Parts: sequence; structure tokens; C-alpha cells
Amino acid sequence: MAKSSIPLGEWSGSDATNKLRAVIEKQHQEAAKQTTVMVRLTWAMFALTFVTVLATIIQVVLAISALSR
Repeated sequence: MAKSSIPLGEWSGSDATNKLRAVIEKQHQEAAKQTTVMVRLTWAMFALTFVTVLATIIQVVLAISALSR
């Protein structure tokens, strides 16, 4: 097996690449967490909108039934 000619010291390209990879992985994990939170908030907004629409429909039905008496 051929020996690599790239030094593995403090200023080598391989160290910079490893650091960049670690930063990208960390950013990916944080973005995944943020996406999870955004999906949960979206579902919560959907649920609240559904409840609001349902309450509006009930109010309209009650108003119509009160007018027809």
C-alpha cells in the first residue's frame, strides 16, 4: 500500500477537511432538529385552525337554527 504524501499535522489539508466535515455534520444535526420543531409547530397550527373552523361552523349552525325558530 502506498504511503500518503499528505502530512497529518496541524496545518494539513486533511485536518482542515476533517474539521469542515465535523462542522457540516453538526450543522446538519441542528438543521434536522429545527426541521422537527417546525413540523410540530405546523401540525399544532393545523389543529388550532381546524378547531377554529369547527367552532365557526357550529356558531353558524346555531345562528341559523335560532333564526328559524
